[in-house]
Amino acid sequence: MLRFWQAGLAVLATTMVWAEAPSAQAVDSCRAGLALKREGKRAEAVLALRRAVVLAPEYAEARFVLAWVLVAEGDTDGARAQFDRVVALEPHSDRGRQARAALERLVPPAPPPAVLATTPPDLAAWPGEALLQGMATEAQPSEGRLAVQATALQLPGQAAPSACSFSVSLLVGLGTVGLPLRSAQGGTVDLRDVQAGVPLSLAFTPTNGAIAPVRCAVLAQAASAPRPTALGVPVLPPDAARDPDGVVRATVTVPLVFPAPGRERSWSDTFLAPRGGGTRRHLGQDIMAPKMTRLVATFAGTVTFRDPTDGGHNLLYLTGDDGWTVVYMHINNDTPGTDDGKGGAQYAYAPGLRSGQRVAAGQHIAYVGDSGNAEETDPHVHFELHWRDGGVLNAASSLRAARREARPVLHIDNTGLLAGRGEAKLAGVAREVDAGSGRLVLAPCARNVEGTSVPFDGEETVTVTCSQQAKVTVLGDDSQTRTLTDLRAGQVIVVALADAASTTARAVQVQQIGLAIAPQLVRAAAGP
Repeated sequence: MLRFWQAGLAVLATTMVWAEAPSAQAVDSCRAGLALKREGKRAEAVLALRRAVVLAPEYAEARFVLAWVLVAEGDTDGARAQFDRVVALEPHSDRGRQARAALERLVPPAPPPAVLATTPPDLAAWPGEALLQGMATEAQPSEGRLAVQATALQLPGQAAPSACSFSVSLLVGLGTVGLPLRSAQGGTVDLRDVQAGVPLSLAFTPTNGAIAPVRCAVLAQAASAPRPTALGVPVLPPDAARDPDGVVRATVTVPLVFPAPGRERSWSDTFLAPRGGGTRRHLGQDIMAPKMTRLVATFAGTVTFRDPTDGGHNLLYLTGDDGWTVVYMHINNDTPGTDDGKGGAQYAYAPGLRSGQRVAAGQHIAYVGDSGNAEETDPHVHFELHWRDGGVLNAASSLRAARREARPVLHIDNTGLLAGRGEAKLAGVAREVDAGSGRLVLAPCARNVEGTSVPFDGEETVTVTCSQQAKVTVLGDDSQTRTLTDLRAGQVIVVALADAASTTARAVQVQQIGLAIAPQLVRAAAGP
């Protein structure tokens, strides 16, 4: 096995071609995996490489690297799955032939239990996560909730799943605190299409007997009645002419919300302008705006991004429901008022935003900056428009026709905390918590008055005082009352206020995505 692993490294050294990587995010994750592998941190390397594959499912190089690291880890089953996919993606390339040869030398694994046989490798549990499978019993789209009858459970450290039988109600829906439902066939599934009996796979982090999902997949294509597309946008003609660098020679106007709300933003059509001394072409539009200007989602969809690192190039991808993706580049990486490259996530992305989260059109998602190769230019967002197959189009006509908002229009969905008549709700990320005085300092991300979302006014923080009678609960666990001492900085919190102008909370709810207490899970985690 050692010689086999060494031979794999030799092949790997001659087959890496970074220039063909599908995205900067996938490249970063794959490079991080290689660096961790060289340091002997193979478990961390596997995690980074799996992230690269999740971000770019067709990234054969990342799968090839991951397969060899899994060989070294002794995970023959996982290695075979990755080599199989490489062969399917590149059947005639050198890498495909090498993957086929590796498969012939690996001992075929024993078949897994039937209940987990259909879990796509990219949706399987990562280190430290658990995997649950079962059947949907009820979907509540208006609340973003899904009831699941669990049939199999594999906790971290367990070699195989075990049969189980319990029911949980999870928040996995389409709100700003929701989790997108992925399809094993690719793309996302609308919660309205999920019927009782549909098989599901759920990766989650077990915490004190709770189920907090991080990925959820529908394993069978959900049936649905014909329905208009979510955005009503045109599709790209399959015969549209393309250039070698992926540029599509077609003009398509996609309905958008302009990405930088506020006053008129300076931009001009610079698509395909020469860059890098003529070595490459400009594949987007540069929208000039001051640092820390709030950027918004141009349409409803799912965001993906990487965690910021010192001096890094922060990017965000927004994938819509009708085949279109937009990319925001040069997102802020500085502490406000500086150019130090040490801003971190709180000054890059909207408060509480998570990679993989579903967002609404006009919702605040990030801040303008100058990260990456924009450090020597004025702050701006580089904005690109892509079709589902990776082709990049000129976004100029879409930006000219885009709807403009004075401020981000934000929503509070699926919180479970109801505001009474005349009351308001405020959602934000806790910056400071003083349980003794009942004082909460929030970085606000949404406001709702009598059921209607209110445009965000732009304040950086809001201080809320909780009365001694204020009830503190956790989403999905309303039966157990908590106290302010359970709140921590960094948590997403929703408070019910007496009115839109009030700063006194009568109720507080901590947002923990999909939290559900399962007694059977508590017993399973405790062991015999």
